[in-house]
Amino acid sequence: MPPTLKMGEPFKHAVTGKVHHIAWNEGDLYWVTTGDSRYGYLGPIEPWQEYAIDTKAKSGAPGTNVDGWKVGDRVMYSWSKALKVVAVIDKAVLLMPDGETRPIVEPNDSIAKFYRRKKPPVKLF
Repeated sequence: MPPTLKMGEPFKHAVTGKVHHIAWNEGDLYWVTTGDSRYGYLGPIEPWQEYAIDTKAKSGAPGTNVDGWKVGDRVMYSWSKALKVVAVIDKAVLLMPDGETRPIVEPNDSIAKFYRRKKPPVKLF
């Protein structure tokens, strides 16, 4: 019987042989990643559940990003579209566009090339 897949806990996949993590989840949408993921998998969990194997491995755990992106950071795309970082892994971030419910995955190199960091508003008083 396959293990119950939980957010942040590692599991091995019988087909890929890699250690995977659920880096983010909302409803029945999951972001499944590995330590070398630039995109990962964004979709339902069912394809992963049947072939999951328990593991204690820690490689590729979500929560840190080599370029310093953190959950809550905000970015702008083409000067008009604002997005919020909702999850991070080593080589990519999961972005939620303002006013939308479907996130997008962007690798670090694309973020650097096509987005700019949105600075927090300055409070004068």
